[in-house]
This record gives sequence, C-alpha cells and structure tokens, in this order.
Amino acid sequence: MKKPVIGYSYFVDESGGISNDSRLFILGCLKTDTPKILEKRLVELAEKISDNIYFSGVSEGILLKGFHAVDDHPDIRAEVYKICHCSITGPILSS
Repeated sequence: MKKPVIGYSYFVDESGGISNDSRLFILGCLKTDTPKILEKRLVELAEKISDNIYFSGVSEGILLKGFHAVDDHPDIRAEVYKICHCSITGPILSS
C-alpha cells in the first residue's frame, strides 16, 4: 500500500551577519504540513494581542507589519514560538 504524499511548506529566516558587524549568522527553517493552521493561529494571536491593554503600545505595529522577533515584545515572541513549535513537522535540531 502506498503512503499518501504530503506537501510541506517551509518558512526560512535569518539572523545577523549579512549587513551589520555581527560575527554570527543564523539560518532557521520551520517545516510544516499544516500551513493554514499555522496562519490561523498567528492571526488569532494578533487579534488577542490587539484586545489586550498590556500590549497596547505594540499591537498596532504587529497588525500592520506582522510578527518580527527582533522587534516584538518578549511575551509576544514567546507566544509566537509556542505556535511555531506546535506546527513543526520533522526533527528539531539543536546544538
């Protein structure tokens, strides 16, 4: 019996080292077979943040530009990472 073919989506981002004086360059990739669920959860998080007075100073930027770890409040960044972690397909590599 043949296994069904699963399509994957890949989201790649970099940090440091390209146009600044950083000595480090990091490349990350999230692989998921449920990109629509990932998108839905991120939209729900953005809506939740916009309704929370604690994030009143930063929620407008997220609604306009989306999430960006370097700019996001640490509590927001942690929530985004939780959502991404639940959407990962395949092994998690660490050093």
